[in-house]
Amino acid sequence: MGSLTEKYNSPIIQVFVHPFAKPWVVVTDPFETQDLLLRRSKDIDRSLFIGELLSGLASEQHIQFRSADIRFKRNRNLANHLMAPSFINRVSGPEAYRCVNLLIQLWKAKCERAQGRPFSAIHDLSHSALDAIAGSLLGLPECESSTWTQLEAVHQTCLPKGNVDSSNVDYPATFPVAPIPSFLNSILTLTDSLMLTQLSPFPKTTYKIAKMLPFLKNAIATKEAYITSRINESLALMNFDLGQGDSSSSPPQNAIHSVLLRERQLAFKEGCQPNYHSRAITDEFVGFLIAGHDTTAVTMAWGVKYLSDHPSVQDRLRSELRAAMPAAFAQKRAPTYEEIVALQQSRHKCCEYLDAVMEEVLRLGNVIDFLLRETLRDTEILGRWIPKGTLLFLVGNGPGYVRPAVEVSDAVRSPGARKEGSKSGKMLSGKWDDGDLGEFKPERWLKAMTTSSCQKSTTKNLIYLPLSKYK
Repeated sequence: MGSLTEKYNSPIIQVFVHPFAKPWVVVTDPFETQDLLLRRSKDIDRSLFIGELLSGLASEQHIQFRSADIRFKRNRNLANHLMAPSFINRVSGPEAYRCVNLLIQLWKAKCERAQGRPFSAIHDLSHSALDAIAGSLLGLPECESSTWTQLEAVHQTCLPKGNVDSSNVDYPATFPVAPIPSFLNSILTLTDSLMLTQLSPFPKTTYKIAKMLPFLKNAIATKEAYITSRINESLALMNFDLGQGDSSSSPPQNAIHSVLLRERQLAFKEGCQPNYHSRAITDEFVGFLIAGHDTTAVTMAWGVKYLSDHPSVQDRLRSELRAAMPAAFAQKRAPTYEEIVALQQSRHKCCEYLDAVMEEVLRLGNVIDFLLRETLRDTEILGRWIPKGTLLFLVGNGPGYVRPAVEVSDAVRSPGARKEGSKSGKMLSGKWDDGDLGEFKPERWLKAMTTSSCQKSTTKNLIYLPLSKYK
């Protein structure tokens, strides 16, 4: 939809998407979007349309509830600590590190057998991302991961003898495809099923009918059984700790264990019995699995693509990381997880360029194409009157983000979105140069430092300058 704003040379347009429904309003101006998301919570909130899309799959997932909804607040209280550095460093980070190492083992095995020929890697990246998400959320054992089963299948193929024929050196090598473990396959099936609701004018009715189909019915049953089994395993560990007289319990082994401990704490404060098998807990994890896998897989795939296409960026990043972790480089080994965490915590200079590369991948990779919001009251956006109940389509991959921005008079923007800053004095993020927005250029995230003595810019020392991605 972002291309339509370019077609009509306007940062705001209306589009009739569904029959007998109000038009959607599409906004592509980054400054107005930032102001809407950060400062105008009384004007907009999450759209109830998201609930229509998800109602058949995860009816109690918090993303579909308004901010004032008690269900939103309680679900967030159950899970918000999963993004705390302490949990990431102790659970999610090590799991991601383990899955990436397993992926590297798989690629080494394929390279040995490909003998210099190319091979497809997109499914390997996608499966590794799902393994990492499922591992950190539910404690998925390595032997139940997609990457492990694929590695076993590749190891069963014989190493080729002799050199590959020079005439076939560019012909892609193929490998046996191992079956995806049932639970992970059910998550992929359920993710694909969301296309049914997205393309339908009547999403709720469409999904009710689709759930009667055997393939979808089986996927839902598999998902429910697996998550229930993981809940029961965590409850057994919690009960064991209580039996040993330890009321604090063992440190959470994964996200579902941690959420169940939080459920017990919240229930105690509310003076009620904990409901460990509630629909809300299960649906939260279904939402995390689907959204977490999709965004992680897309980021990994585009990261590999952009680094492959830009060897100079790859060379600089590799050189800075090697200089920052000389022991690993000298010993010709991969850095340990502890070395990586220590590097990040030390705020080493190489992390600035690493962060810039990741931000640039996220910007160009269309990880989040748009956000859906809905107006809570009559309001004004870019000089246009927008009635209450209008669906807003806030584009994150169009003009101003990956292509030259559509010209907008600062006077028509909301006061908080104007370039000189809001009345409170808070300035908005800076504006990129339109001339190279379509290029992969991590340096755009770095800003030249100025010295207090002469106040002259220097390009020798760069600092990391993040710009909001509006999660």
